[in-house]
Amino acid sequence: MLNFPSMITGFCGRVFSFAKDVEVGKAATRAWNDWLYHEWYLAHPERIIPGGITYLTDAAEAVREIERNAARGFRSVTLPERPQEIGLPNLWTGTTGSQSSVPAWRPAQ
Repeated sequence: MLNFPSMITGFCGRVFSFAKDVEVGKAATRAWNDWLYHEWYLAHPERIIPGGITYLTDAAEAVREIERNAARGFRSVTLPERPQEIGLPNLWTGTTGSQSSVPAWRPAQ
């Protein structure tokens, strides 16, 4: 079973990524993934495919969280399908102004 976070986190963690306090947003992202890992995945690793979220507004932080989750068995991460529509870099071009989302793809390959 693959889970898709939505109500609390916003699909793909958008709510936490746009928190007014950046550190609270990052901590909430990590806490969500920790909860998913400890409460769902570890109880049924043969049935649960953890769909992690990442901190979308900081590419370096996104990479760290994706790699942290992958190291403990996460096999998927949820990302917005049209991030440019919510003020994030375009997944296809990798840019919005001077930002680049390209580093976030490396750990997913």
